Amino acid sequence: MIRYKKLGYVALNVRDVERSAFFYRDMVGFTLVDEATPERAYLTCSDEHHCIVLYSSDQPGLKRIAMELEDIVQYEVSWNHLSENGYSLVEVSKEEWY
Repeated sequence: MIRYKKLGYVALNVRDVERSAFFYRDMVGFTLVDEATPERAYLTCSDEHHCIVLYSSDQPGLKRIAMELEDIVQYEVSWNHLSENGYSLVEVSKEEWY
């Protein structure tokens, strides 16, 4: 069993980043982190840097969910579990972490 500490963030593909950022900021109540660009926007609802990342895409929908694991041991446990169950896993570059 994979042991999670908490949800890290949700990344969404959207057709219009600036319009979607406006919605999450002004309608939902998130705080926009820095300026939204046509390619990407980070929003938060806590003391974390971001809870939602919006990415420009012609195919709107869920891009990824990031979970904070309980400890480093859970990295291998989760990777093995997901791989064994048919998920194609890709490590995200450090540039995409923040």
